[in-house]
Amino acid sequence: MRCNSKISPTQYAISLFEVAAAKEHVGLLSEAAEYYRKAYKLDDKVDKQYRTKLLEKLPPLEKRKDGIPKVDHRFVRLDLSKIQVQKLLSTFSECEFEPRDGEQNPEIPIAILPDEMLMYILKLLQLMNAPAWFNLSMTCKKMAYLGFYDSRTWKVMAKSVYSKQVYRIEEGTKYRQIMRKKWGRQYLKMLRERPFIKYRGVYVSTVITQKPGGREEFSSSWAVPFRMITYYRYYRFFQDGSSLKLLTILEPSKVIPLLYKNWKELIKRQELEDKEGSNRPLVNSTTKRWYNIYEGTFSISPEGLLIVKSEGSQRDWNFIDRLQIENGGRYSRHDRLKWIEMGYINTLNNEPGTFGLESEKDFKFMRVEEYADPARRV
Repeated sequence: MRCNSKISPTQYAISLFEVAAAKEHVGLLSEAAEYYRKAYKLDDKVDKQYRTKLLEKLPPLEKRKDGIPKVDHRFVRLDLSKIQVQKLLSTFSECEFEPRDGEQNPEIPIAILPDEMLMYILKLLQLMNAPAWFNLSMTCKKMAYLGFYDSRTWKVMAKSVYSKQVYRIEEGTKYRQIMRKKWGRQYLKMLRERPFIKYRGVYVSTVITQKPGGREEFSSSWAVPFRMITYYRYYRFFQDGSSLKLLTILEPSKVIPLLYKNWKELIKRQELEDKEGSNRPLVNSTTKRWYNIYEGTFSISPEGLLIVKSEGSQRDWNFIDRLQIENGGRYSRHDRLKWIEMGYINTLNNEPGTFGLESEKDFKFMRVEEYADPARRV
């Protein structure tokens, strides 16, 4: 603030508040509290300033006569369960591409393509990048009809998803039987109900624990301080049945860029960049020991029981984790891994054992966008 007098204390306070919110989002509560404390020290009304900054670009509120907001339409939650999606999509069958209001050039080049060609483009996007297919289908009513209404769309998606799953050999015979008996050709229903592992991202478990501390020497305080510790468990799965596992105190922004099959090369590469004075250091001498990534294999059952076998910190132990694929919410499908058992087998005497799950939290899926650097796409 002394070096740059053009920035007001309130602006600095808002910046600190934004950092604190980001820290809190990933579970770093101790660091978040420190940033919140600094922000409020500069401006005791920084929370209102932060809210104003977020909402300044939104449309104005509808006001009552006494000036109290009648309906805050910016935060009204819609009950999507009451919408009959397929019936709504069927009404878009006759829709065509139309220019936006006020456009000077009304010509739409994509309008000359027949529906068969548009369907083929959507199919390619489904196989290459599902979010791109979804975003294109959401651009207008015609694309929504072509992208979501046709049953062939969900057939392509279901085959693409379930053909890449790694099922256990002893349960492989159930694959087609379950598909035919329970869902038949209802591919959309299958995608909603049948669990599967997602590959284009990382599963993250955020664990926050408290440990009692000690009073300072000659302290007369009655209260005993405590430490709040946040650590993360990471899982990433690949289509060939391999997996990566990591337990660390480092937040996702520092770990996820390294969770690829060539993670050893990426860590070495980051070490060289750190030595050369890179502007985005991820690994240094003090944090390198927190990148103990362990390799393993995984398989699932048609019911969504996930078994992961991997190496770990003990050389003579094989670690076996059992988790269940579940929905994260009403509209979040198959993006949570619920702990069932955290176990191991001592290879010296073949004795099994388990660890307690009292402080552990379930894994949540976090999508990872592909990096422009081809060296990371392994």
